[in-house]
Amino acid sequence: MARLLPRLRRSAGIGLTLAFLAPAAHATNNNNVSIPLAGSVISSCYVADNTNGATTVFPDLTAGAVNILIGTIIEDCNAGYLVALTTTNNANFKGSVSGTLVPYTLAYSGVPVFFVRGFAIVTLNFRGTGKSGVSKPLTISFSPGYYVADSYSDTVTVTIVSK
Repeated sequence: MARLLPRLRRSAGIGLTLAFLAPAAHATNNNNVSIPLAGSVISSCYVADNTNGATTVFPDLTAGAVNILIGTIIEDCNAGYLVALTTTNNANFKGSVSGTLVPYTLAYSGVPVFFVRGFAIVTLNFRGTGKSGVSKPLTISFSPGYYVADSYSDTVTVTIVSK
């Protein structure tokens, strides 16, 4: 046994040495490690009007109007977006009985709106609005004139679409 003990010690020492050297033999010499990360945020857009859908009433269309505020539109989007306006009667008050049309013009944030078949793009934004959104006035103008007695109306719809 005394003769066997030095052999075991030598064997054990060699075994331990090999055990500690073996992992080092497979190690790489990288100084950095890349850890891929990913995430996403869905686009979130909304449009609001300070009038909350209330009807703007002009008691006498014959008097005309110039740049009357009919709403302040709040655009809010965390991505590129567009805002479009549509009108039921292609930017005309329409008499409910006579069908007579009284044309009007709109301005969005001070810029005249030009409708094509009742549709107009008024904002084209490629970056989004930022956290607080953007407020833009919507105004209406129409000429004074002699119009057929009737009850006139039109509806303007504001739509925001994420790109």
